[in-house]
Amino acid sequence: MRGATIFRPYLSFAAGLIALALSLLLIAVPDFPVLAQSADSGALSLGDTTASVPADGLYYANDDFKFTIAHKYGVALMRFAGDDEVFVLSVERASVGGRILKYDTGDMALQVTGYGAVTLYTSTAPGGLPVDRTGDGQVITFPVPSMTMLRAQAHRFSQALEQTTNLSAEFDADWSRIDDEASRYLTLDAMRITLRALRGLCANRVNESQLMAKVRSVRIARGDRPGIAFRGTTLVVTIAPTLGLRGRMSSLATARAIRGRI
Repeated sequence: MRGATIFRPYLSFAAGLIALALSLLLIAVPDFPVLAQSADSGALSLGDTTASVPADGLYYANDDFKFTIAHKYGVALMRFAGDDEVFVLSVERASVGGRILKYDTGDMALQVTGYGAVTLYTSTAPGGLPVDRTGDGQVITFPVPSMTMLRAQAHRFSQALEQTTNLSAEFDADWSRIDDEASRYLTLDAMRITLRALRGLCANRVNESQLMAKVRSVRIARGDRPGIAFRGTTLVVTIAPTLGLRGRMSSLATARAIRGRI
């Protein structure tokens, strides 16, 4: 059964499919309580620290976009105001000392000049919007659920999917291998992200019909690299705790991967 949905303006991608999917992917996912505990830096670290470009803080553009940039555990993180998803951005060198920051889809999120000017790329301004740092950003933390809480939240994600779409799928995990803080955090995040991606895709009736015929369950598995696959009627979402925060796909990459397989 469908419930009310909330759409937020968001990020731009060159491909037509992703441009269409942006408004769909940002349906709000309900928050669930987790333990007030953050995964330790050793578990989530990726090694060498990424240069802090752009500077940590809250950025603002044209009354429409506010986002926080933070550098933790060797990666650049981005979270939009009012949204719970944390994007892990890759950083590439550009000309004249600049930097280009990209999502895990390979699409550009930010461009930073050698002089420190920051440009945000959006669906409404594919040519880029200049942004200004206005102060300190929101603190980005990574709460780790207990195993009991994680199992309970898997059930709640199943209920949330059924309540807001015509798709019914049970969320599950390879519980015997979710045996440390990093894997528990990534399992929670992967479930939340997959729910968002499925709800966004189901906003399109054709996609929803295809998913109804193909997906009966969602299973989080542990592996060497994050990924998406179908095994029968099970959507298998792989996390890779050894890769730290890059060990799960974003909602944008998840939706793109699912759409390409239905």
